[in-house]
Amino acid sequence: SIWMTCFQTRSGSPSLTSAGQAIAMIVALCLAALFAGEVRAHAALLNATPAAGQVLRTGPKEIRIEFSTEVDLAKVELHVADASGAELKLVAPDNGPAFGAIVLRRFADAPIWGDYTVRWRVFSVDGHWTRGDYSFHVGGG
Repeated sequence: SIWMTCFQTRSGSPSLTSAGQAIAMIVALCLAALFAGEVRAHAALLNATPAAGQVLRTGPKEIRIEFSTEVDLAKVELHVADASGAELKLVAPDNGPAFGAIVLRRFADAPIWGDYTVRWRVFSVDGHWTRGDYSFHVGGG
């Protein structure tokens, strides 16, 4: 029987045979593989420059967003818009890496006085899209 294959009795207490140990190891590996996807987290925004809610005296020259895990930099969608909804032109660096935890873009023209909304969407190495947004203000401070 399967019981006899997996267990043997010594002094009235069951112990695993080598076949039982092998089956236990296979079950443990299958469970680990099954739940491995749950352990990997989606990309979450860790830091941003300019930061959410930040008030800047002058417009930034670039935007830098750091994520909790690497993202596919070729699939990054990053938009910065002023209060009227007009998007600012962003320039990606030349010859950057394919994957990384930091997204960097230069502004073609630095933002001037006003409120700005940053919207991002990234494809993380765990195979999922993540999105978010935040705002900053230029002028004052």
